[in-house]
Amino acid sequence: MNRALIGGIVAACLVGGVGFNQWNAAKHRTWLLNASQSALDQYVPSHPDDIPAKIRLAQMHVANKDARGIEMLKAAADAPSEDEAIWFAYVDALIDPSEAMAQLDKYFQVLPDSTKLRTAKARRMVELGDPNGALSLTDELIKVSGKNADILRVRADAFMLLRRVNEASDALQAAIKLDDRAELRLLLAMTLVPQQRYRELRDVCLPIVTKGDAGIAEGHAVRARLYLAGAALNLATPVDDIQKTTTDLEDIAQKTNFLEPQEQFLPFYFLGECYLRAGKVAPAVRVLNQAVNMAPQFPAALYSLARAVQASKDEAMAALLFKRHAQLTSLLSEIDSLSTRAQEKPSDAVLTKRLNAAQENLNKLLRQPLPALAGN
Repeated sequence: MNRALIGGIVAACLVGGVGFNQWNAAKHRTWLLNASQSALDQYVPSHPDDIPAKIRLAQMHVANKDARGIEMLKAAADAPSEDEAIWFAYVDALIDPSEAMAQLDKYFQVLPDSTKLRTAKARRMVELGDPNGALSLTDELIKVSGKNADILRVRADAFMLLRRVNEASDALQAAIKLDDRAELRLLLAMTLVPQQRYRELRDVCLPIVTKGDAGIAEGHAVRARLYLAGAALNLATPVDDIQKTTTDLEDIAQKTNFLEPQEQFLPFYFLGECYLRAGKVAPAVRVLNQAVNMAPQFPAALYSLARAVQASKDEAMAALLFKRHAQLTSLLSEIDSLSTRAQEKPSDAVLTKRLNAAQENLNKLLRQPLPALAGN
């Protein structure tokens, strides 16, 4: 057989082999994205070298607030592999931002220019109260490496801390276009609630719920159900749907361990609205009072509580709650306005002083205990 023909056959086999391997890798990535936690629980122990699968399973445990997730990631991160993906996943899962920063300092000694690890650092800068520094770092990372979903997620976190909610939503929508995962959809949902963009909220969360357990952690599914219930409650829905929403929320209220700390008041707030619409005043007052005590800075819950107390015929108490709501919304509006102006004029000392005074007035209001409600 001629050499050229043999060479052509060998080359074709090699190319075909590469193509087959690429196809297999793509198929495996698709399986990982859609595998249930139970499927991964069975798969990972028998495939200890499959790092992406190990990370995926650990992240599901983390989403479910299960300590096994961080334990798995720590064990993998402590192994002598110097694997950037594992280090990033481990640091991303740590709860304490100071602990995460200390861990990052160790990793930077090995990979000082890692975009993933510097992205993790930017996220923790937000949590440690430096959103502007985090935005500067992500600007630098984008210039070097371009935009990716993790960088855009950090920018959204920074914008939320700066009360630039619209920009946070925009950043997360862009992130989802690059990497459509449940975590990012739920972060976007958190930004849509205060903007009362309920149709978008429904559209963002519905795909998470309809996937069932196909690649969705139970914790993510519970959170998506919560936001869907809030969307249904605030859209024009039939009475039967409100009853279904009430039932869903009563179940979710028993699963707040799956929710983020800043979300845990929401089932009680939404449930109180359901009870109010059904004329169940006493349970509405009870759960709305719980919501307000959990999130005293959230004006909508306070306003709903005032309405429920008014419906209970306690006009004097309702008047006190309506007054507190007016004070709260006024201070929040003032802080938003001053924050925007302070971003435009960061060196304006007078503006900074006014902003600090408004924030202190808000803190004083929030430290004042709510009036004691009858039966609560």
